[in-house]
Amino acid sequence: EDPYIDGLEDAKAYLHDHEGDSVLKRLETERPKIQADIEAGKRLQKDRNAPAFVSKTVDELDRKWKDTNEKAKQKHEKLKQKVKEWENYETSKTQCLQLLKKAEAELEKPPNTTGQELAEKDLQSKKELQRTLNKLKDNINDMQKLNAVLAESASRERQGPLKVEISDIDKRLDNVSTRLNAKLADLEATIAKWTEYYKRLNNFCEWLNKKETN
Repeated sequence: EDPYIDGLEDAKAYLHDHEGDSVLKRLETERPKIQADIEAGKRLQKDRNAPAFVSKTVDELDRKWKDTNEKAKQKHEKLKQKVKEWENYETSKTQCLQLLKKAEAELEKPPNTTGQELAEKDLQSKKELQRTLNKLKDNINDMQKLNAVLAESASRERQGPLKVEISDIDKRLDNVSTRLNAKLADLEATIAKWTEYYKRLNNFCEWLNKKETN
């Protein structure tokens, strides 16, 4: 029966135990002896006077050896895969949380509305942040799939918190995206006002120049 794996440390520990302990090591140690016994049995099978149980015993030993060896290899590959899945999940989660923290800090800054140039610079910065968050949404979709796979092999006590974990990140991203969209709309409105202001100012300057030349 497969053990419950509740995190990266669990996965690494089980893999270490499987590699260092037991089955793999014992199989490797016993391989020459088992192979020699099987070969000896096969040679004995060729003897017409060999009792019937020899053939059955040799075949059974060969089958059990191959079966045990195959199961040990499959378990080893499965544990390596589980370590890789947990590493990918934890790496993605750390990157997501760092980006969300950076985005939240950016949104806490007061907008640059003291001039059109500063407002446009702030707008470009916020649009770049929006592109980053859109990519993050794709990453979270992949994380959700991986989260579901990891939950399948986790204990019942870990499954709930694991699902809540990804759900909280998703909600946090939605909240940041909503706030960012509002900031972008405000900045675009501010830039439109500055554009209108400079347009009127230019018109007024042109009107004054005409008056002066008349």
